[in-house]
Amino acid sequence: MEEPIFSPLEFGLDLSGTGLTVNPDILWLILSVVFLIFLIFSLILVYHWNKFGFHALAVGVAEAVYFAVSIFLILGAVGSILLF
Repeated sequence: MEEPIFSPLEFGLDLSGTGLTVNPDILWLILSVVFLIFLIFSLILVYHWNKFGFHALAVGVAEAVYFAVSIFLILGAVGSILLF
């Protein structure tokens, strides 16, 4: 049996022999779309928290937790793609 010239793993992730590969460029595109959706939802959330929030301290804590966890998750996703 002849050796293939190129390994599927050279161009992306081989998904269990299905022949499907995932290119890092596709992952960046998907992450960009997810980030854009995240920004839109975040703007809506911050607006509503500030407009209709009853306790300023509770709103501040909610925003801090939301954005701290969000930054952690986004950096994790970016790091995963960079290491891919």
